[in-house]
Amino acid sequence: MADLKQQELAQLTVRAPVAGQLEQLDAETGQEVTQGKNLARVTNPAALMAQVQVSQYDAARVQPGLPALIDPRQDKIPGRVLRVDPKVKDGLVTV
Repeated sequence: MADLKQQELAQLTVRAPVAGQLEQLDAETGQEVTQGKNLARVTNPAALMAQVQVSQYDAARVQPGLPALIDPRQDKIPGRVLRVDPKVKDGLVTV
């Protein structure tokens, strides 16, 4: 009987197929869901890449390898500058 309860409980456990950080939850406690329905969004901050534009004057101080902080919302995500585009377009440089 206890084994059956453990099996039932295991079937009710929801696991993400990838490791990461819970970004969005679209389900509520007690809500019935069907198999395959998206319940949440999980992101892996280590796999994120950002492309930003900085003024050509600030770009002179930006170099590959420098640490960076990416602030998409409230949480700042640490990163590193990979590339600085050598072209200037409308006074901006893509990093």
